[in-house]
Amino acid sequence: MLWVIVAGSVGAVGASVVYYWRERLGRGATVPIALRTLALAALVLLIVNPRITTPVEGGTPLVLVDASLSMGVAGGAWSRALDTARALTRDGGTIRRFAPDVAPWDSQPPQGGVSRIDAALAAAHAARGPTVIVTDGEIADAPSGGQPSGVRLIVLPRDTVANAALVSVEVPTRAMRRDTVQLVVSVGTWGPIEAREAVLEVTGAARLLARQRIRLAPPPGMVSVTVPVVLREVPVGDHVLRIRVVAAGDREPADDERVRITTVTEQPAVVVLIDPVDWEGRFLAATIAEVVQAPVLAFARVASERWVELASQRAVTTEHVASAAARAAAVVIRGGGGMHVTTPRRWIWPAGTDDDPAFSTGDWYVAPELPTSPIAGALARTGWASMPPATGLQFGPTEDSMAAGSWVALEARRSRRGPARPLLVLADSAGARRLTTRATGLWRWALRGGAALEAYRTLVAAGADWLLADGPLERDAPLSADPVTPRGVPVLFAWHGTVRPDSLLLHFAWGDTAFQRTVRFDAASRALVPLDTGVYRWEAPQYAASGTLAVEPFSPEFLPGHTTLRSDDGTPLERGTEIPARARWGWFLLAGGALVGEWAWRKRHGLS
Repeated sequence: MLWVIVAGSVGAVGASVVYYWRERLGRGATVPIALRTLALAALVLLIVNPRITTPVEGGTPLVLVDASLSMGVAGGAWSRALDTARALTRDGGTIRRFAPDVAPWDSQPPQGGVSRIDAALAAAHAARGPTVIVTDGEIADAPSGGQPSGVRLIVLPRDTVANAALVSVEVPTRAMRRDTVQLVVSVGTWGPIEAREAVLEVTGAARLLARQRIRLAPPPGMVSVTVPVVLREVPVGDHVLRIRVVAAGDREPADDERVRITTVTEQPAVVVLIDPVDWEGRFLAATIAEVVQAPVLAFARVASERWVELASQRAVTTEHVASAAARAAAVVIRGGGGMHVTTPRRWIWPAGTDDDPAFSTGDWYVAPELPTSPIAGALARTGWASMPPATGLQFGPTEDSMAAGSWVALEARRSRRGPARPLLVLADSAGARRLTTRATGLWRWALRGGAALEAYRTLVAAGADWLLADGPLERDAPLSADPVTPRGVPVLFAWHGTVRPDSLLLHFAWGDTAFQRTVRFDAASRALVPLDTGVYRWEAPQYAASGTLAVEPFSPEFLPGHTTLRSDDGTPLERGTEIPARARWGWFLLAGGALVGEWAWRKRHGLS
């Protein structure tokens, strides 16, 4: 239509110039101007040859019903959506499901693990007739500009019902046998729930591991609690922990249980040896336990032949400490320790004294310039120049005189003047990694809090990650899978190898059932495998990769969400077929007829 208007305007201007200005016919020029306008307009369209949409009349309606899990919960709109869809297609039409992909229609309960509307809108634009989308309005990818155009939208919000749900669960991925791990659980409440208390239960290894009563927040609200779980009788290996909340009057049981997988080991990942017992050692041990996602044991020497485990304050022998250090993946030594450690991965924090000629007290400030090192990327986001000064520095070799396989990660200057001295040094020789922190008094960063605390945590986390990377805790297999996936969402497998295969055959074991799936990786070396709710043991024999994964019965769709869409009548889409102008013989006929008519008029009025 726009091209027709443009072409007509061009023809009208050209005809008016000829008959009003050159021929000076005045009012008698109406007929030739009209004929010349039609001819020029048709010729412009044929020269430009635009594609013009020809509307297609008719077409039966397409009704797209949201089949995400949020539609089928207590108070959900699934039954109302079915009635609405059937009423809209009573005189003909098609019903399809979407969540997230569009699928053939069936009235089975919703199974989609996420509410997305992009596939439904694509189907609407491809339909020949009118399209109606029926949803509860809780759409994750709602158009940023507002309502979707070209469709009629019917929103059936879910009813608010009494509900207590496990919103989040934090469980350590690795733990030592006989340890007590802390589970952080958040419980949310909605609707007119009468219960003021609930019971949290943790089961695993075919036994009840913990049971705790908690007080619920007034709805709508959230409460977070810490549940201690003792692993004394849990054998070594991968275990599925099931966390469940039980509250009277809860009308939605689907969001009451969560699943997590934790690995129980006999040996610690990191052993921290503290001698002498001081604030530096205490803050160091506490921070390592926080940032390392693996079992950590910390021991402190309190007498010549007496050690205590810091977490339990239990007295242990020197032989026990030596055995734990020998079995650990890495050892962190604060001070001398008076113990010969042969673990190839070590982090040394010397306890400098005034008697040491290589130790210099004073205010040693971290230099803002970061040398090149394997952990420079992790340290680069911190403003080291604004950190409090260290209280002393142990001199060592300068960066220029260091051997190959060694790096200076941080440097310091006394009173911000003079030459920079190494503060943190890394060394790697055939897999035997060693870090040395030459400064003392860094515990004051953790004590101060704020940016200084985050800098201290960054320093410890970066060093621990490098110390453990590609070591005993890392998997050598090139394939890994997400350990826990919500219901209705495909399991993500990631390829870490150098040469990615086109396809891969995976073996799955689910209880007494075994099956195989062939997966294909995308450009990002990822593959999605849809699985039903349950715990699976998977294996890729050709690459010696295996593991345990769980598809938990919980889905974020079960929790009441924000309604992002509203009902409206929609704006009909312009549906039809695009045809080039030269493919329409009528434009040629119009141009020729108008030119012949203008010639006849001019001859009749004696114009050449």
